[in-house]
Amino acid sequence: MKHLLFIAFLAFSGSAAAQITSSGRVHFETGSLQSFSSPTIYANPTYNPILEQVRCKMLVSDPATTDIIAEFVVVFSKTTVDAKTGTGTGDTAKFLNAVYQCVKDHLEAITDNSTVTFTL
Repeated sequence: MKHLLFIAFLAFSGSAAAQITSSGRVHFETGSLQSFSSPTIYANPTYNPILEQVRCKMLVSDPATTDIIAEFVVVFSKTTVDAKTGTGTGDTAKFLNAVYQCVKDHLEAITDNSTVTFTL
């Protein structure tokens, strides 16, 4: 069911190509024992205008099967997302790109990911 919802999300967002690829074992939380081997990461952000926060669900996909194998949530302030220069055609693409940059920065800041390369 999660896989079908994810496909629906991609179809709705029009940005199936938006993803982060990784090379190596990726940890999504500091100090976590759980890690994933070279997953593809998709972002599913929602904006809360009252708190001025972007809540981003990171969807972890098995690159061999494209199945979603885990989900993690990270929250960014509006200021953090606004500090990025999103690229793409249209406001939505620029917003999503800025969120992906924040996700990439978050993952790179986790010490256990120091040898992993993340690519947008």
